[in-house]
Amino acid sequence: MVKEILSSSTEVKYNNTQRPTEVADVIADCTKIKTELGWQPTVDIYEGLKIMCGTTL
Repeated sequence: MVKEILSSSTEVKYNNTQRPTEVADVIADCTKIKTELGWQPTVDIYEGLKIMCGTTL
């Protein structure tokens, strides 16, 4: 998705090594905030990536 957003043809290389202080997995469960406060996300993953890549500024 990021390559598409940036219109990049650069090869993506993945490095599966973890730094010593890095958290292995981050998992979010939004069930409680949705049920108790009625919260709903307003930005989907694709739009969020576009914002993070600076293509919607």
